[in-house]
Amino acid sequence: AGRKVEIKYEFTPARAAFTITDGGKGFDCANLPDPDDPRNIMGVSGRGVIMTRLLMDETTYNEKGNSVTVVKAAGKS
Repeated sequence: AGRKVEIKYEFTPARAAFTITDGGKGFDCANLPDPDDPRNIMGVSGRGVIMTRLLMDETTYNEKGNSVTVVKAAGKS
């Protein structure tokens, strides 16, 4: 309950980037569900991660797994 979330953003004519970091212990990003496998869409967890990877042009996590940066290029849908 006492943790804070930090959100940074950068807007340029070419792109929008958001970095979201929390104070938690993170998670193992190497074990994320495969967004190309249709079986993962109906899974109990991980749908938000899958949707983000499908909708954004770039999705990267830090080594600890408690920070994600997502990028969307201008003019892309």
